[in-house]
Amino acid sequence: MENKKISMYQGENKSIIFTVTQKDGSPKILDNGNAKFVITNGNSIIIQKILGNGVLISGNKITVLLDASDTIGLYGNYSFELRAVDEQENSNVVSTGIIEIKKSFTV
Repeated sequence: MENKKISMYQGENKSIIFTVTQKDGSPKILDNGNAKFVITNGNSIIIQKILGNGVLISGNKITVLLDASDTIGLYGNYSFELRAVDEQENSNVVSTGIIEIKKSFTV
């Protein structure tokens, strides 16, 4: 999924669920696979989550867990990318887009 937009406030916990499908629309089962999620400021990775450290996989769903501490010092628009690797080691970018981190005056 390209051009996905996610919004959140800085300093809050956020679970982001991605559903991964094959080209024919059927579920892409990723059990026994791997995934990596990054947020960038255009040039550098500023947040990275991997399986077992902020990324969970169940069937064709990838859940990315952002902790409050991940975004406490950030606000503005950032790019994100999610890459999945299935058990046959096929590696694909399965989602990209923008994450808007809104300024919070209560953190």
